[in-house]
Parts: sequence; structure tokens; C-alpha cells
Amino acid sequence: MGFVLVNLFRFSGHAARAFGGLLASAPCPRSALGRVGTGDRPYGVGVDRQNPWLAVAIAMASASLLSSAPAGAAVSGCSKGSTSGSFLASDITPTFVCYIGDKSYSNFKDFKHIDTSVFFQVSQGGLNDMTHTLRVTAGGSGYFAPSESYKITYDASVWSGGNVLKGYATSVNPNDLSADWIKQLKSVAPKEESLTINTPDTASSTATFSTKVTSATFISELTVNAGDSGVKQWTDTLYQQFPISTPVPAPLPLLGAGVGWGMARRLRRRIRGQG
Repeated sequence: MGFVLVNLFRFSGHAARAFGGLLASAPCPRSALGRVGTGDRPYGVGVDRQNPWLAVAIAMASASLLSSAPAGAAVSGCSKGSTSGSFLASDITPTFVCYIGDKSYSNFKDFKHIDTSVFFQVSQGGLNDMTHTLRVTAGGSGYFAPSESYKITYDASVWSGGNVLKGYATSVNPNDLSADWIKQLKSVAPKEESLTINTPDTASSTATFSTKVTSATFISELTVNAGDSGVKQWTDTLYQQFPISTPVPAPLPLLGAGVGWGMARRLRRRIRGQG
């Protein structure tokens, strides 16, 4: 019913005014909903704003339209060509992939105490966009509460271009600096190495891959031991670099050496002839 009313109001001003006149005659006290809308017309419809029944009809129609929104509507960006993206934990499925620049984040799993309202943001930046960050922000109460551990596992990969992964780091944004936490970021493939930070440090050093790496699996875990407010957010940072090529002999030095050797032979012959 609400959907029909909204379409009548949108495409026929005369019908809307006529319907508003009918609604105006309905016995509904003004105090029931008060004055709605702003200006002389509520929500741009051509009826008197003192009629609350029209506001009810429009509200019902809007609620109906909003309730039909797809469950994945929270995903923003994350498509090929994006430079930033965001999504909720509730948007993650076994096949979910978030593309940022030449990187992809996928295979999110092994969630521990990560509720559906936890908010993920992925972006790239730095010189030549060589730095990528995955930021995890608490939902619900607004912080990762004390006396709990929180964990996610995910893959980060180079999906296009020739860049390789160089290293990674992690950092924490606490709600309360008195909170007592431990933050770990571990690469389990292709090289197992763990970074750990404790209160009062909020940022780790950088772990470096010793070989050319284009894909890695990470375990990101936060443990909040005590504190008034807990931890609001943590960030995992991934660094990349241009491909490292193996030096090869260039043709110009070889050519120069050949020319020099030929000139030396001619000079020796000339000296012998003069002797």
C-alpha cells in the first residue's frame, strides 16, 4: 500500500493533493504526531503539513523500501580498480574478495569473538601506493572488551602487476591508554614469523620477507587483559616493493673491453716497428 501511495505522489501532483484532502477529513488529532516536515509542505508532497496521516503513509512506504535492501549493501569499494574499500564482518562469505590497487584480501576465516558489526577498512597509500592497510574497528559497544581474545585469519595477495610483498607490521588504537593488551600478527605462509606488541607500545617493528613473495596468509590476534574501555581498533600494514631483478652483464661494457683490447694490440705493433 505504501509503495503505491509513494508512486501516486511522485507522478501525479493532482492525485496527491486530492488524496491529501481526503486524509485531512479523517478524524486524527494534531497532537498525535505533531507538525511533521519542514516549511509549509511535509517531504515535498502537495498537502498541508498538519495532516499526520500522510506522514504515516510515507514513513510506511520508506520502511518497506529500506527493508528490501540486500544484505551485502554495507560493502563499499573492494572491486578491481578501487583504491579503498570497507565492509562489515556480516558481509564476509567464503568467496568474498576485497580488491585494493594491485592487492586482494580474501579467505577470511577462523573468527574468534568477531561479531557481525565489526567494521573492516582497506586502503592503499604511501609513495607510489606501496603501502596497504587493513583496519579492524570494534562494533557494538565501540571497543574490543577486556578479558577476551579476538582473532581473524586472511590472505593478502598481489593479483596484478609485478610487485612483490616486502614486509608487514601491526599497530593498536586503544580507547584507554591504561588498557593492558597484547597484539600479534603472524605470517604462516610462506614464512612463519610473529610480531608482538604489548602495552604501552602501540606499533610494532616491521617483519621482512627474505624471498620474493606474492601471497601470504596472516593470523591477526588481539588479547585485551584489563582496562576501563578496552581497545577500539587495530591496523595491519603490508609493505610491497618493485620486483628485484638479477644483474646481468650489459653489452656496452663488453663492447668497451673489446675495443680497448684491439687498441692495445695496435699500439704494441707500432712500438715494435719503431724499435
